[in-house]
Amino acid sequence: MAWGNRILLGTGATIALVLALAILVAPTAFYGSYGIALGSDIAPLNEMKAPAGAILLAAAVMAAGLFRSDWLGPALLAGGLLYLGFGVGRLLALAADGMPPASLVAAMAVELVLGAFFAAALWRQARG
Repeated sequence: MAWGNRILLGTGATIALVLALAILVAPTAFYGSYGIALGSDIAPLNEMKAPAGAILLAAAVMAAGLFRSDWLGPALLAGGLLYLGFGVGRLLALAADGMPPASLVAAMAVELVLGAFFAAALWRQARG
């Protein structure tokens, strides 16, 4: 496997793992760092934790792609879907709701850049 793919998968999996664990273990602190106040009501806490499961699974698939060459395609696809999905979702929210705090704009930029790298790597891998 090319070193570029290894670096991309390792970076994507690590970021996703850290984010998922932060959301699951300390959602109030995690979202508070973005200026989002959750409080102690169980319903919003549960709703904000739910995507962490998908993020955690995507991290696992990306990590599997590091160690098994037959998982490279699914790993690149998982990374692309995860990061482009969040980035595009934030773009749509920006268009609909206006400019969010700078920290969320930065998160969107990172997600779109990582997602573009995953999409390019998947395209290169599919072309052989």
